Amino acid sequence: VFMNHAVCLQMAVVSWIGGILAFTAHTSYTMSLPTCGSREIHHFYCEMPGIMKISCADTSTYELVVFVMGIAFLVIPFGLIMSSYTLVFLSVLRMKSPQGRNKALATCSSNLLVVSLYLGPCVFMSMTPGSSHTPEQEQAVSVFCTVLTPMLNPLIYSLRNKDVVGAFQRVVGKHLISEQKT
Repeated sequence: VFMNHAVCLQMAVVSWIGGILAFTAHTSYTMSLPTCGSREIHHFYCEMPGIMKISCADTSTYELVVFVMGIAFLVIPFGLIMSSYTLVFLSVLRMKSPQGRNKALATCSSNLLVVSLYLGPCVFMSMTPGSSHTPEQEQAVSVFCTVLTPMLNPLIYSLRNKDVVGAFQRVVGKHLISEQKT
């Protein structure tokens, strides 16, 4: 009832502008930090936590800003998503048709899984102090966000398709049978 083309467009524009402004500010501040010693960072690509660790400047105020922005860009949206999914789940559970209920639950659970896979690592990196992560943890989260989550996304959504599930079960079954023979 509330969603129409204009509201959808406004939400998209606000999201894009907010994201561009926030991360332009992050990038410009991070790139202006003076560095001490080695300029080698232990990341797969140039990330804010890695640059902050090689900085000579006191970054405690900036870490607080990152924390507050994490609340604004991660925790609040995740809370809104969870509250809306709670309302959806309550509505779905009241459905009379078991087939409709199962289909709706499958759709909602896959959407919620993808959102959690994306936001979970981001919350970990943004909402905990940088000194509490090891470089290995930061690299693992980085790989998870940039490689694993996008790779799992199509798999999660395609497993809702009965033909894909059947093909997946056949492949896994053949693999298990071949392992038992060896």
